[in-house]
Amino acid sequence: MDIQDKNSKNKRKIILMLSLVAIVLTCIMGTYAYFVTTVNNDNKQLISLENGTMRLRFADNDNGINASLKVGEKVT
Repeated sequence: MDIQDKNSKNKRKIILMLSLVAIVLTCIMGTYAYFVTTVNNDNKQLISLENGTMRLRFADNDNGINASLKVGEKVT
């Protein structure tokens, strides 16, 4: 029974050590990826955004469309 206890303790130690190594490697890879993506990103990007309000006047004075539309939506 003493041999089984030693084997069980050795298995626990091995699993614990492998878990700790996996956690440390994951942290190292995450911080490396973060610094690689942020340090070398000196490219400037120009963004142009235009918006406006569209008003429709129908010939028969009917308001017709009573809907709030988002980009890409259609109303007939």
